Amino acid sequence: MAKAERPDLIICDVRMPEMDGYQTLSALRDLPGFSNVPFIFLTASIEKSDMRRGMVSGADDYLTKPCKPEELIEAVTTRLARQAELKCEIYKRAEKLRENVVHLLSTEMVGPLDGILNMTFEMMRDSSELAPEKVFVHARHINESVTRLNQLAKSLT
Repeated sequence: MAKAERPDLIICDVRMPEMDGYQTLSALRDLPGFSNVPFIFLTASIEKSDMRRGMVSGADDYLTKPCKPEELIEAVTTRLARQAELKCEIYKRAEKLRENVVHLLSTEMVGPLDGILNMTFEMMRDSSELAPEKVFVHARHINESVTRLNQLAKSLT
């Protein structure tokens, strides 16, 4: 059900038929995209060893029944707020990485493009006077610049 619904948070009992809460948590953590979904155990199991096992297994919180509604609301609110903070931090890092990549790409492209522009400008400006050797030199420089740009483009795919 979690795979189909993609929940923002999961509340699970420890003792369940077929698959207990620890197995459920482990199975969910193994799924792509579920490693950071907040997971709260809500259970009648009050043994300290069970609570410890739940936290060691990767649960974000462990509440025991009977649980006051305020306690559950506080746990859910805290976990969702933390999740929102993490998403915001990931977005900021991704944006910074994007800026760095754009800067790097533009820096890497400027040199070859300037060379191509300069060579073609000279060839157009001096076309009637250029010796074949000079045309060849300009063409070679243009070819080197285009080759460099081509390699850069291929490295991005």
